[in-house]
Amino acid sequence: MPPRSRNQDGRSAVSTAALILSSAVLIALVATATGALTRVPTLHLDSADAQIVGVFSSVEDPDAPGGGFVHAENRFGNRRVFDGVDGAMFCFTVIESGEYTFSADVMGPNNGANSFWVRLDYFNPWVWEFAKSTEFEPQPVTDHNGELFAAHLEAGQHVVGFYLRESGARLAGVNIHGDIGTSDPQPCAGPDSEGSSSPQETTTTESVPATTEAPVTSTTESTPTTTVAPTTSTSEASTTSTAAAATTSTTAATTTSTSKATTTTVSGQFDVVISPSDDVNQILQAHPDGTSFLLKAGTYRRLTIRPKSGQSITGENGTVLDGEGRTPHAMGDETSANDVTLRNLEIINYTEFGIAWGAQGAGKGWVIENSEIASNYVGVRLKSDGTVRNSHVHHNTTYGVLASGRVVLEGNEIAFNHSESYPSGASGGLLLGRASNSIIRNNHIHHNYTIGLHLDGRKENVLIEGNTVEDNEDVGISYELGGSGMIRNNLVRRNGSGSSGRGGDGAGIMILGATDVTVQGNRVEGNVNGIVGRQPDRTNPDTGKLWELRNLRVVDNAVTMSQGWTGIYDRASGQPSLDANNVFEKNSYSTSGEHFRWGSEMMTLSEWQEIHPNDG
Repeated sequence: MPPRSRNQDGRSAVSTAALILSSAVLIALVATATGALTRVPTLHLDSADAQIVGVFSSVEDPDAPGGGFVHAENRFGNRRVFDGVDGAMFCFTVIESGEYTFSADVMGPNNGANSFWVRLDYFNPWVWEFAKSTEFEPQPVTDHNGELFAAHLEAGQHVVGFYLRESGARLAGVNIHGDIGTSDPQPCAGPDSEGSSSPQETTTTESVPATTEAPVTSTTESTPTTTVAPTTSTSEASTTSTAAAATTSTTAATTTSTSKATTTTVSGQFDVVISPSDDVNQILQAHPDGTSFLLKAGTYRRLTIRPKSGQSITGENGTVLDGEGRTPHAMGDETSANDVTLRNLEIINYTEFGIAWGAQGAGKGWVIENSEIASNYVGVRLKSDGTVRNSHVHHNTTYGVLASGRVVLEGNEIAFNHSESYPSGASGGLLLGRASNSIIRNNHIHHNYTIGLHLDGRKENVLIEGNTVEDNEDVGISYELGGSGMIRNNLVRRNGSGSSGRGGDGAGIMILGATDVTVQGNRVEGNVNGIVGRQPDRTNPDTGKLWELRNLRVVDNAVTMSQGWTGIYDRASGQPSLDANNVFEKNSYSTSGEHFRWGSEMMTLSEWQEIHPNDG
């Protein structure tokens, strides 16, 4: 991935010059502090103030602000999946509740991308990418959408951590902008650890919701009690057998799994604790509907789980279900259980589906959250009132998520699905077919080898909002056939690198033969084509007539194009119908030349405005 500057277009509210000035003012103010809380506009913490963990090391450097920096050496490689083990944590204290932003003194020596994982108050991490540089520069900390990260912090102690993603990236200091009171730097402590206070409430405020900043939701069920905190040591107060009585209590703190997509704090009460050596299905079937289970950390090999209705299965950090390339699925499609919850599991190497519920069975209402699902033939098969949230679905051979019916997909990372060796066609990041009243919100869908987000077949009332869809090899968001939908406030960029571009292929957003779809408030940048409406030459089997592109409304989008086109292409007749009520209006365009299309005719913006006078 080429290096990218997150501040090139002026979207960040804090300019680089302002950051340099505020940092200088801050250092003068903090130098007079005597340990009492002092109100300052910006708090600066040098690398020497950080608590470093794992492979991170501290290096003295007279050219670095504060005389040194922290980093992970190149020999440690990259961390495409967050592990929370290797990084630097900075503690600070807020006097008053309010909105705060962050910047950091960084140097990015890599010719490719330079980035850290960032995490505030031990909640879900996100990727912060910054531009290549040969000297330390203060750069605003942005979210994964490239927007300035802003958080509402309650008064009290907080922790911001920078963790290994690309080795070699250097961090010399952190600046927190807002009304802050600070004393001498305080040791960082994990949430709810002995002798420390829990992080204060954090609420993010952004124009486009990010996928990784919502706090992990803890579960509370019945005894025995188990608490798993993401720490770097392992201890157990007692051991509970799988046939434990309801009065038995277990408290554990385990090492964060290095292979998990996110570090999850699992806390609550569980009826039964299961170990890798136990007969999992025998234990599940021996307990009634609604029982809660905790899977102890370890690898469960060639296991297919068959839960009952209402049962919940939660893994400690480091719980892995491994099909070892021999087992069809971790959750069998023959189950008819309803309202099952799966939480904090790593599911890998299954030959058909990682999770396959509902494919043939009658089960409804499943929830899958805070899990990693990777290297299966299909990651998740989802339908019938199902939900997948805050999970990492990646490197599956065909689809990351294959869904239908009424579903919710929220806060997930769906990436690198469809193996390069697998024939193109029926595969991609996420395919939603025959859907109604579904929500796809705040996901990060990237680097899938075909279409990123594909909606196909009969559907209505589908909401797609707040997603970042980038660097997929074909269309970013494809809304194909069927009825009403809303596509709004998404960031869609750099899609289509593997497509021919013909007929609108490789578009950021494509609406193909669908009716009553609104495309509104999206940022569409640097795709092979921009926003494309296409009339197909395919017949609707229910009516015997062609599927029709009708009542498409494209409004208030910001489109940047240096290639390709935005407009409508009619594959059936060649010339779009003006009677179809397909409208482009109030969009802004950054382009020059003939990058607009009406049927077979390419045209300039001024020529386009003769057809759509309220656009541009």
